[in-house]
Amino acid sequence: MDLFFRPMGIFVEHPSLAFVIAGGFAGLFLYSFFQHKRGAPVNPWPLLLLTGVWGGYGVYERAMFAWSQTVIAPIRIDLFLIVPVLYVSTIGGCIAWVTSRRREQAARRPPAVTAVAWVVVEWGWRVMQSL
Repeated sequence: MDLFFRPMGIFVEHPSLAFVIAGGFAGLFLYSFFQHKRGAPVNPWPLLLLTGVWGGYGVYERAMFAWSQTVIAPIRIDLFLIVPVLYVSTIGGCIAWVTSRRREQAARRPPAVTAVAWVVVEWGWRVMQSL
């Protein structure tokens, strides 16, 4: 369980680092957005969602950091809910962004290229079985 929560400890001690993560997602969103406008097969919207999630977490963590300075022994039960939400949203958003790019590339691929790729894979599979 310590392995699960330890990476988030740096954000508890230094809450401004969450804005660095949000800024990275924002930069990647802007890059993807302009690539999408040029016709590149990429969906930038999961990155905008991640920017909002990490930015909101940064604001919340700054407030909690200020609160924790006013009490003797702050107990952060809220992290049991926040950490899994951040992990799931970050992993899910990144997977959605990557797979949308691959899915749209596959949709734009001509059928002949797909057929040739299938023949090459099938041939490779038969060669591997014969060994």
